[in-house]
Amino acid sequence: MPVFKQNQSVRSRNPKDFPALLLKILPAALVVVGLEACHSTSVSANTSSLQAPVVAPAGSVLRVRLDQPLDTKHSRPGDRFSGVLDTALVADGKEILAKGTIVSGHVLAAQEARGLERPAVLSLVLDSCRVNGREVALVTDRVTRVSARRPQRNWPGASGGLGLGALGGIPEANPSSAPGGAVRGDAARTGSVANADVFVPAQTVVGFTLRSPLAV
Repeated sequence: MPVFKQNQSVRSRNPKDFPALLLKILPAALVVVGLEACHSTSVSANTSSLQAPVVAPAGSVLRVRLDQPLDTKHSRPGDRFSGVLDTALVADGKEILAKGTIVSGHVLAAQEARGLERPAVLSLVLDSCRVNGREVALVTDRVTRVSARRPQRNWPGASGGLGLGALGGIPEANPSSAPGGAVRGDAARTGSVANADVFVPAQTVVGFTLRSPLAV
């Protein structure tokens, strides 16, 4: 029978060589495991960041408690105002904005009353809200308040001048009782009213309607 000689290249390694071999292989293995862990963390973070945002549809109402008073005598178009949500904004059973969320907006229009010629008009819109330390844009319909007419006493007083009486709670004077009957008929009815200015006190709750969806 032919006798095959053992190949020196495949002969058994000395057991003492294994620790040195492990020292060569182990660092590479640890690097591979670390890379796999980093990859898994990165994939998890990307998956979390790609989650769909929570959305409040157009038509949702934000009930805002104003921080400052606004009125047509002192407010001007472009003036800024702020407030907080008086109630949480909820859509599909999910809370979109928490109660107390800070919001800001501006005066869109402010027109003073001018006697009987024109009423006072005040228009407001919201611009943004603060969510987790960042500003989120808001697009809302304007909220407009138009002044109502108020009673005004134009009857001649004891001194002969025109006096302005109380604005409410007192019956209208009888034109026929005015000295000399100076004011009668249509003139009396026209002169008995005037356009008031619009005044919105601080802490007033105003409802703003979203014109575009809000995603947070």
